[in-house]
Amino acid sequence: MKMVSVESSIPLVIAGVVMLLWLIGLLSSRFLPKTGRVYSFSRRIPPFLVVLFTVFLLFAGASPYREIVIERDALHILVDLSESIDRTVVAREVDRLEEQLHGAQWEYEVTPFAGEVGVPAPSFSRISMGGGLERERTNISSALRRMVADRTSTSDIILYTDGVETDGDLREVVDELVRRGVTVYPQLPPDIRKKEERFFVQDLTLPLKRSAGETIQGSISFLSTKKRDLSGKLFLFRNGELLSDEELLLPAGSSITRALEISPSSLEQEEIEIRFVPSEGEAISRTWHVHADEGEQVLLLGSSSGETRYLRQSFEDLGVQVSEELSPEAGEGALGKYEAVIIHNLPERSLPALLRREMRSYVEAGGRFLLIGGDQSYGLGGYTGTAIDRLLPLASLTPRKEKKRVNVAVQLVLDKSASMRYGQKIEYSKQAAREVIRSLKDPDYFGVIGFDTTPFIAFPIRRLAEYRSMAIQRVGTLFAAGKTNLFPALDEARRGLVNTPAGRKHIIVMTDGKIPDEGPHYLQLVQQMRVRGITVSTVMMGTEADTELLRNMAQYGGGSFYRTKDPRSLPRIFLSDIEVSTKEETMKEQGEYPVRRSRSAARYSSDLTTFPPVRGFVETKARKDGYVELVVTAAGKAIPLFASRQVGKGETFSLATDASGRWSAPWVRWEKFRQFWQEVVLSRSPESDLARKSGDEAGSGTLDFDLRWFYQGGNLILDLILYEPAMGEVSLNVHSSQSSEPEEGRKFRPELIAPGRYQLRLPEPPFGDLTVSGNVGERSFGPLTLHTSGDELDELRPVGIQRVLLSQLAHQTGGAVNQLPPGLSSDEEESSGSQTVQQESLSWLFLLLALLTYALHIALRIIRPRDDFSLFPFEGT
Repeated sequence: MKMVSVESSIPLVIAGVVMLLWLIGLLSSRFLPKTGRVYSFSRRIPPFLVVLFTVFLLFAGASPYREIVIERDALHILVDLSESIDRTVVAREVDRLEEQLHGAQWEYEVTPFAGEVGVPAPSFSRISMGGGLERERTNISSALRRMVADRTSTSDIILYTDGVETDGDLREVVDELVRRGVTVYPQLPPDIRKKEERFFVQDLTLPLKRSAGETIQGSISFLSTKKRDLSGKLFLFRNGELLSDEELLLPAGSSITRALEISPSSLEQEEIEIRFVPSEGEAISRTWHVHADEGEQVLLLGSSSGETRYLRQSFEDLGVQVSEELSPEAGEGALGKYEAVIIHNLPERSLPALLRREMRSYVEAGGRFLLIGGDQSYGLGGYTGTAIDRLLPLASLTPRKEKKRVNVAVQLVLDKSASMRYGQKIEYSKQAAREVIRSLKDPDYFGVIGFDTTPFIAFPIRRLAEYRSMAIQRVGTLFAAGKTNLFPALDEARRGLVNTPAGRKHIIVMTDGKIPDEGPHYLQLVQQMRVRGITVSTVMMGTEADTELLRNMAQYGGGSFYRTKDPRSLPRIFLSDIEVSTKEETMKEQGEYPVRRSRSAARYSSDLTTFPPVRGFVETKARKDGYVELVVTAAGKAIPLFASRQVGKGETFSLATDASGRWSAPWVRWEKFRQFWQEVVLSRSPESDLARKSGDEAGSGTLDFDLRWFYQGGNLILDLILYEPAMGEVSLNVHSSQSSEPEEGRKFRPELIAPGRYQLRLPEPPFGDLTVSGNVGERSFGPLTLHTSGDELDELRPVGIQRVLLSQLAHQTGGAVNQLPPGLSSDEEESSGSQTVQQESLSWLFLLLALLTYALHIALRIIRPRDDFSLFPFEGT
């Protein structure tokens, strides 16, 4: 650092005169004649502060400064020699710069780069132009990192490049440059980029997804930099099949756009290839994958395609995909993709097992379920009391033309003592129990108690409608062990049946051995059960059991006694149904029945107010928590025809007539037939819509998104836009067809760059097919296939000089575009070789001191307001 200097000495002379006058006044106070007034030392301080204030102001006016010498590294000239650079232009510009550096006595070195960094040289004329640079590629960020890798002091880099990268990303090195104190000065001669006569695919626009039956529309643009017109042929392929070809003329030095239109397809994914074959030169092509957007789908199940033809046509006219079968291989959650599940006049026994098992969970999660009538639906189709029936707003009635039975409750009391393990007796008894379970109806009750030393409740008495499969499973828990002790188990069976709501209650006792505690207490217990309406039958397995006791128990219990070695033929004998026959029918198809809205309905699923009559229907019973919306008039009374019901987050609907034309001929000819189904099946009530929105937030529903991609520097950028709030973490799974990674690929978490917009940067972009899928919380989308091409990163692609990118680099590192470092571009600083002298002003320091003395002066006058202060104090006159 040099001595402090000033730009003007006049203020310093004035300051000296002021200080001299102050000293004269101070000395005169000691030598002049004294008076009676004495001035204390404290009274001299404020005048002294006034003098200091004046002096500091005068010093600030002199513009003092200090000189700082900055030691610099040798100046680095980094030169891009990739294919896209015109080397003649760069050589001319660097030679001119070298002359300027020699005149300013600056040290420098010139380093070439392209895909790799070359060997530094003392001048441009001496750099190596060897093939090690990989001129078909450009990696600016790697070159800059190489320049500052081992440097700790500040340095300047003069960069000659067009900013076009095929590898790396210049943005990623900026923070490191700033941290190392490196300043970059990009030089952008207007003609630095080589002008090649080529033609390119400038832009290809096609949708990633399409709806069913939708025509794909898009466009492709070509750019020609040739000096003469170029003719050729444009081919359009779908999945390798030629769709069209046309002659195409690319005018010299201009672009041309062609519209693309691809007919609808039923395929889930289509590979679209656009290929241009010129009359001279190599062909160029682009590939795009279009995926079927599932959109709205309904599952429509009926006994035949003729039964469902009117419904199918109505939904297809509305643009809804209709599936008429459920794959046997469909797994858990397969119903979730359907907007609605519709069963049209199909018996319950013909329903897929998956439908019975998952219908409730599907509806509760937000799905819609509709049962449509006919001669094989509701009670006529065996739905009465089933799990499907319990979901519906209209309960099925047992057909009154069939025999009616009361439900039964059967309790099996099975011997499982050690002797049952021989001859597979225990296995026979399990088989008998399973036969009983299968023969009983859904409204019936069933239980199993095993006995050895103590009772073992294998399955407590339960209604089979809900627990049939569990009962069959729990029978298998019986195993042979211990001694024979029947009485506690028999008493436990009694307690289980006493309060069971069944029309008939029955116990079957099965044993193979002697009863150790036989006596009258068994018969007394059986008599007590008989009074409560519980009957007892007994089975003797083999020849060693207590025949007399078992026979008496059956006699007192109102049952039967059996002796057998084969239990498979016994249990079903005790389960004969009690049947009552009536002559009434639940199917009505005599005449025409008017249809109207129910006046008691709290809401309606359709905005329609008038409806055609029907020619038949199935009689049902409305549930208390359902909404009867339409009724028919028969025999002078209103009977439910159409009703809805909220179940969890979804809805169920019952229509007691058909949609095939047998009973609904006036409906299928009705001009508003399609509107009715659209409003009922595809529109949602406020309550259901609210529930569905809640379900979407919780992780269900279709995700509304868009996915695009582009190259930035040498990186492939996946750009994800979500058109709804992201509930949970956003992730992307990426798999390349060229990669040996597993099918699920690698999982990435994209960066949030704006509300609803996420970007994933892939630094080593693969070429070919790229499969992308994603997750937003519990929801997912994809997989989508993107096709990336190597020529999209071509050095000579028509992207132009990247002025914005290089301007940002200069600004963030403290440099400037088309300028040189201080000492070469400014006369305000001196430079010598690798040293630069900078001036730092000190006026601010003296101004600060002046303000502090002035503030102190004010404070003293406030503290001692009565003191007589004067500029030149003395003790007397």
